[in-house]
Amino acid sequence: MQTPSLEISSYKLPETIPEARNNLMARKVLQLFGVLQPFFDYNHDGDLQRTLEAHRERCLLVATDGRLSQEEALKGFLSYDVDLSYRSMTIHHLVVEEPARGSGVGGALMSRAESIAEDDDLWSVNLRSTGDSVPFYAHRGYETVDEYESMMQLRLPRRR
Repeated sequence: MQTPSLEISSYKLPETIPEARNNLMARKVLQLFGVLQPFFDYNHDGDLQRTLEAHRERCLLVATDGRLSQEEALKGFLSYDVDLSYRSMTIHHLVVEEPARGSGVGGALMSRAESIAEDDDLWSVNLRSTGDSVPFYAHRGYETVDEYESMMQLRLPRRR
């Protein structure tokens, strides 16, 4: 069951920085990236620059409930990056707030990421999974490719 007012926004790390000065959700997004602490002092440009460099290709999908204030709206996020040389996407984190679990937030975030991968004509989506979440990914068509490393992969149809 998907939350009827679920909105999914896409962010790329470097482009999010200017928004964060005046936008609460952009600040929360940067916190999710690990760039900002809740009371981040914007004068620490050196630390910020190092973090940006480490995550320069990282993208984030953020699920929010449009009926709620920005303070309460965040329901989950998914971080990923794309490696064009291997024509693949790697999902790094899928996190859904405890009260929103089972409501379709995780599935909606995964669907958006998989759509992006297909639109970019990628060949696979890769991720590491904990034991508890393997059934969730398997239901979506992911197969275990390395049990030791807990790696799962979804092969996408190739366009000719």
